[in-house]
Parts: sequence; C-alpha cells; structure tokens
Amino acid sequence: MDVAALASLCLAVGVLSCSQTRTRAALALDPPAAATIAPATQAHGPLSGLGALTDEAPLISVDALESLWAELDLPAEQRPPWPAQVKGTRARAVGRDGGELLAAALQVPDEAAGIALVAHLTQDGGEGAAPRWYIGGERPVGAALVTVEDGGQCVVLVGGPDRDSVSEALCKLWRQTPPQLPDELGEWTRTGDVVRYDERTIFDYIDGAAERHTRYNLARMVRGEYANGDLRLGVEVYDMRSSSDAFGLFSSLGKGDPIEVGQAGAVKGRLLNYWHGPYYCEVRALVRQGVDTAALRDVADAVCLTLGPEGPEPVLVSGARKMPFPITSVRYFHDQKDQEDFLYVSTANLLRLSRETNGVMLKVKVGEDEAYVLGVHYPAGGDPHGAAADVRAAIARPGETVPEQEPYEWPTGKYVLLKVAAPDLLVGVFDAPSPELSQQILQEAGTCLLP
Repeated sequence: MDVAALASLCLAVGVLSCSQTRTRAALALDPPAAATIAPATQAHGPLSGLGALTDEAPLISVDALESLWAELDLPAEQRPPWPAQVKGTRARAVGRDGGELLAAALQVPDEAAGIALVAHLTQDGGEGAAPRWYIGGERPVGAALVTVEDGGQCVVLVGGPDRDSVSEALCKLWRQTPPQLPDELGEWTRTGDVVRYDERTIFDYIDGAAERHTRYNLARMVRGEYANGDLRLGVEVYDMRSSSDAFGLFSSLGKGDPIEVGQAGAVKGRLLNYWHGPYYCEVRALVRQGVDTAALRDVADAVCLTLGPEGPEPVLVSGARKMPFPITSVRYFHDQKDQEDFLYVSTANLLRLSRETNGVMLKVKVGEDEAYVLGVHYPAGGDPHGAAADVRAAIARPGETVPEQEPYEWPTGKYVLLKVAAPDLLVGVFDAPSPELSQQILQEAGTCLLP
C-alpha cells in the first residue's frame, strides 16, 4: 500500500469540497481533472479531519483512477466500472502505528450515488439499504459517504495494513458530517426539532455537570425526543472528536449492567448509555413505566446505524488489555478530577495531569484480591519523574521516605510502587496484596502500556 496514494486520496475530499460556489449541477460525475492540492496541513472540508495523521508532503493530483484502485489493493470485481466518470485525488497519510495508509476522496452527484458506490467498493451483500460506511477485508479498506460543506456528497476511501489505522482515519473523516437524528428510529417518531449544543452552550443544558464532558474534549451534542404512542424517550449524541475520548467519557459515566450496544454499553433503570466511534450516546426513557430495556436497546441500535464506523480504544487501554490479569473496571482520563474520582490519592494534582496527558487507571483481579494499575503518558515537556516524586512524598508516613525501587506498604497493609517506564510514561500499582505481586504487576504494566 502506497502511503502517498492513501493520503492524497483522503485530501481530495477536502479540495473538492472547499469550493463554496460550485453549483449542484457541477457536482455531477465529470471526467477526472488534475488539480493543485495544498499540503495536508492546509486541507479543508471532510479531509481536514485527517490532519493529525497526514505528513508534510504536498498532495499529488490524479488524472486517472485505475492506479488508485491498484494502490488500494481492490480486487478487479470491486473496482467501479466508471473510473473515467469520478473526480478523485489521493494523499499520503501515516497510520496509528506509523504504517502506510492510502486515502481517497471521490465526488458523487448525490446521496443515492454515494451509497451505491460504497456498496460497490465494499461488495456489501446484505439486503435493504446499502451502508453509508464499511470496513472489511484482509488488508482493510474502509468507505464512508460524507456530506461536504456546500451540501455535496463525497465517498471517502481509506486503506491500510490494519483495521485500527483504517478505522481511526475513517472516523476522523466521517465526523466532518455532524451527527444526525433522523425523523424515525424504528417504531419511534421524533416529536420536535433537534436541539444542538456546542462546548460552550452545553452548560445551558447540563447545569453543573458539563465540565466532565468538556474535559473529554466535547465538540457538540444533538438531542431529540421520540414518541411511540404514549411512550416518550430522549436521545442524546455527543461528538467527542475522537473514539478515545468517547471511550473516556463512557468509562466515566457508563454505570450499570453491561449491554451489547455500540462498542460497549451500560443500562441502569431508565438510562442506557454507550460509545461508538467518536460518539458517546444516551437513550433515556422520559416516562416512568412502559419503556423497557429492550426498547432502549432497539432505539440505541437504530442510532448506531447513523454514526458511521467503529473507532479504536485509547492506545493505553488496548495495551492494558494485554496484561495477564482480568480487568474488572477501567477509567481513561486527561484531568485530575476524572482520575481521583476513580482512585483518590490527593486533592492536589500530584500526577501533573492536563488536557495534553493521557491516562488510564484499571482495577485488576489478582487471585482473590484486587489492585489498581496506573498509566500516564505525558506530552513533550512533561515530567513523569517529578510526578512520581510528588506522589511518593504525599503518601509517605511522617518521618519516612518512599523508596523509588521498592514497594511501599500502605497503612492498610497493601503495597504501592511507581516507576518511570519510558521518558514519557509513568506506571504505578496501588493496593497490591504483596510486595512480590506489586513488582510483577508493575513489570507487566511497564511493558504493555508502552505506546
């Protein structure tokens, strides 16, 4: 897979969409034309979401698409039969783990043509409406239909060596289309207009509790109410900018019994919440009786169909799952308030957390006991050594010093141990049942949590 090809393809959408004066007729399928494309860092429209993955190289204009299909490794039967009728460009991109990606943007005349193209490219064999997005294949290729700023439609393709890289890139492009709440969700009909909030106005709706959402980088939220006879429920979709922060907010708010909705869900009483790609969602019954868990789940499943592809978990969380200890609960965080809500250490920001730090805290099963595992990844200029020293000083009993290399016994008889496992990674174990287990857990954490 040619990285240049994938990235130039993705950024094509940005170039094709940035013309605000193009008429609807001009969006018809035209013969491809060469174009001068800005560097990735200046991309506009749907492709601008790929900025975090693209490199500094200028994009390459494309005047024929046969080479594109070859670079995407699409089998002959999946290549559109009208390559001369589709405008497209390609771009170089870098994936989640530094691997090569190929991204493409193809302009289509309308939504129906886009859905048909997605179905053709991905060879979707299901009945009913073709998908607006798809990821599949041995060398994954993802496709999504997105709405550009001037109301036109583009199909974005992303291909690469692994599903997580393709999923993350496709999510970044998909989320350029704001989350939608359709008129109907299964048997439920929307009863009024969709209400929209952003990171500022969300405080008007969630009085006193919106800070948690903004700490996880909330971009916008849409809310609608639905009716089925006399029954009422509310649907809220929070755009968190990335699947990592959607997971993080769910890890903070997802209380209750696990339920298979989206990528992970929980239900408690009249509330079902879950995360899916870069979105955190809530479905809540607005009447005391009559809306059971099955109804909440049916509506949540219907919402998922509008949200695009799944997204990867945070890197620290996926690394933590490699540890040989069962995880009973997890919290992904940036801010001290979300960390201390999971495991209280001090009211002071001893770990030196900020919006730029990424942290994970786990409760793991160790035999008949449990222990907490901490991992914090610091940005350039961060000070994990200083953070570790501050924590040791705070937990030391009067007149004692917490050793850097040896487990330290809490007053409860449990043990704590911290270590800077890499120049930008602090790992720690709290409440370990023995010194030996604290060292074993820390060693596993230091290996598995490395980015």
